Amino acid sequence: CVRGCGGDAQCVALVRGLFQQGVRVRDASGNLPLHLAVLLDGYEDGVAISAAAAADVCRVLLCNNDNETQEDDDTQSICANGNDASLVLATNAGGWTPLMFAIHFGAGWEVVDALLSAPGGEGAAFLAPPPSFLSSDNGYGCSNCTNALHMALSMTDPPSDPAAILSLLKHVPRTAAMENSEGLLPIELAFRNCKPPEVILAILLADLPISLDCNDNMKEGSHKNKDNKKEEKKSGGESWWYICCNSDDAHINVVCEVLSLCSYSQAQELCFYRTSCTSKKVGNNKRGGGSVITRASKRCKIELRKSLRFVGRYEFEGNKAMLIDEEKSLKVFEALDFGYNNKHKERINSKD
Repeated sequence: CVRGCGGDAQCVALVRGLFQQGVRVRDASGNLPLHLAVLLDGYEDGVAISAAAAADVCRVLLCNNDNETQEDDDTQSICANGNDASLVLATNAGGWTPLMFAIHFGAGWEVVDALLSAPGGEGAAFLAPPPSFLSSDNGYGCSNCTNALHMALSMTDPPSDPAAILSLLKHVPRTAAMENSEGLLPIELAFRNCKPPEVILAILLADLPISLDCNDNMKEGSHKNKDNKKEEKKSGGESWWYICCNSDDAHINVVCEVLSLCSYSQAQELCFYRTSCTSKKVGNNKRGGGSVITRASKRCKIELRKSLRFVGRYEFEGNKAMLIDEEKSLKVFEALDFGYNNKHKERINSKD
């Protein structure tokens, strides 16, 4: 019924209402209707079907509703009684889940998002691709994939949809820090397979060693939350070390964008971040050993140093504080004030 309905979610819902167990009927290749639904994006018998329409069909098939289906443009009404998690985790005879199908065959991000949003969808993102994909030559790293993000980042022929990769990172951000079986991080796969800057940025933000979620006080340089307690550091951060130290300034604009999102104290943490991985060598790249600012490539190091010189409209001068009062945790620096037309020097009190 999936193909017969031509991507019409209401038609699929009507057929499913008459035959509830139809969602579990497999074809000769072991495909469930959900496997076929993710492939609707494009043309079916000469009829154009959008990714959004294909996503609606996926949602209908994932519904676990025993009530009579009412015709309604809002497919959420069809899913009122919850979803069937086992369908999104099901594999066909070749070991492919619907999510793997969606990534491999370039279904739109809407389809990927619909699968990931369903119960069990996040679990499907952690399953390794089947042997037929691992033995393919679609891009660098295909043979070493251990999850859906590795799969999407490894594909170059054809390349995976950047929006689908962003959807994966939105739903399962912790995969940004997971190495493949060769020991490569997602940021390394993205770099080697020439993924666009928005993908590089999304991976970095998902794997930063700090949290950019902050209140107004933190934006002024404080690292305390509402309860006046020091915020704990996030785990991760090896992606930040890699992009600053091992990418030969290829994504300097992304590094600048991340720094622009940081408060002064957050920029300090990123500059002096040390990876928990001690001098690990993967391929030709050495990961770890020293702080980011000491090991960064030339242009990245310039931007990192620049982020340490400026606080708001002020630029620090010199390399040392003019006055240090350890009892008051106070440091006094000489700085240039860019808040006025004429540059003039002004002393700034800065607490550790």
